[in-house]
Amino acid sequence: MEIHAANGYLIDQFMRRSSNTRTDQYGGSLENRIRFACEVTAAVCETVGADKVGIRLAPLLPSGA
Repeated sequence: MEIHAANGYLIDQFMRRSSNTRTDQYGGSLENRIRFACEVTAAVCETVGADKVGIRLAPLLPSGA
């Protein structure tokens, strides 16, 4: 199973400073912005097994990081 976290999909939007303007635990610092991706990945790994999970990421440009 592949988690799609690139190209403007929801997880990608959470990770990008340019689209994530949240002020809660999922916004602001890089650690907070990747929290959603980590939680989704952990939940999928728990459900189907970590050996069956991949995550697709796209490189971030400095202005969108």
